[in-house]
Amino acid sequence: AQVGYMLLGISIGTAAGGAAGLFHLVNHALIKGALFMALAGVVLTYQGTSLNDLKGLGRTSPWTMTAFAIGAVSLIGVPLTAGFQSKYALVNALFEHGWWWAVAVVMFSSLLAVVYMGRMLEAVFFRAPSNPNKRRQEAPFVILIPLWILVLPILICGGIWLAGRIPDIREGVTLVGAAGLFIVAIVIAMKVSAGETPELSLGEAVPGLEFAFKAEPLGALFALVASGLWIVNSFYSIGYMRGNRERNQTRFYMCFAVALFGAMGVALSANLFTLFVFYEILTLSTYPLVAHKGDANAQRGARSYLMTLLGTSIGFLLVAVSWTGALAGSLDFVPGGLLQQAEGLTPVVASALLLLFAFGVGKAALMPIHFWLPNAMVAPTPVSALLHAVAVVKAGVFTILKVAIYVFGEEI
Repeated sequence: AQVGYMLLGISIGTAAGGAAGLFHLVNHALIKGALFMALAGVVLTYQGTSLNDLKGLGRTSPWTMTAFAIGAVSLIGVPLTAGFQSKYALVNALFEHGWWWAVAVVMFSSLLAVVYMGRMLEAVFFRAPSNPNKRRQEAPFVILIPLWILVLPILICGGIWLAGRIPDIREGVTLVGAAGLFIVAIVIAMKVSAGETPELSLGEAVPGLEFAFKAEPLGALFALVASGLWIVNSFYSIGYMRGNRERNQTRFYMCFAVALFGAMGVALSANLFTLFVFYEILTLSTYPLVAHKGDANAQRGARSYLMTLLGTSIGFLLVAVSWTGALAGSLDFVPGGLLQQAEGLTPVVASALLLLFAFGVGKAALMPIHFWLPNAMVAPTPVSALLHAVAVVKAGVFTILKVAIYVFGEEI
């Protein structure tokens, strides 16, 4: 059903429909990531996978299951969550296009989500534990931290949307959410500096392509810098947006939150596949920010931004990722270099791969693929700061560094 929402929005053939479909794609990544991560904690802690095993976990694992509940109600589309906002945008686009039957389909599928997610929430919070002797135990800390990194943007987006007509509260939600994400990033950095390696697998999208996260020193540093700068940028954004009486401020702050989610995913990715997915989420979530003003210059700059970054990532980066997987038999980041033991890696092949990675990471703005950056400066000044300093260009440079260290290694 969730993939159907995305395709339905795009199939309308309007700007509003396409935006709603892409918005739900990003929200779906947040929601399903949080749900699977919470259930992974249950499996590791209690070795249970059935509905009966979930009974009473709201009492024995409150932090884990609260995060699960937030993801569940967002999947349903309950107000105050990111899932509600993308469904609301989709329904509005369908109404404008006259597709009343499709609105009915969306409503019916949401009711189905109420049924199957409601059963799980009832078992978690309103049923007695299947084992009365089950002791209170949360998911491992290395799962709980990434889990709340995914859950926080859901709450931030929901809070921003709810307070859209009350600027003081809306901006307060932005600042509190930014501070919360920074605190989580500090905790991760402290764990890494103490020699621990928090990591988590959410399973495979298809065989061989695993969604996995792993906090290593370089990623922990990037997460700390990006989340810390978000706080500074948020203060500036509030003054700028109010002073210039900018329109669509609620959408602006929501897209900002999703962009930081994408940056955190890039920072904590454990393999090239996960990095590629969150790299694209960062691209899609920042496109509305570049096009924020809505005039001809903004639309032209946003098109250049989107086409350049999608073109380089699909035309070069995806080819480099696929080629690396074929050579090494894996996409995992490996200390010392994934390609160190790869068979058939000649100097010519290594050079070709390096060029594909370098120019495929368009966010790093290497010449001659740097022209999107000045074109994107038609965006409001806080967005320019996001592109240059907080997330986008930094995510590009970080990606190249991570590939150089964990894919090629020092010897290559």
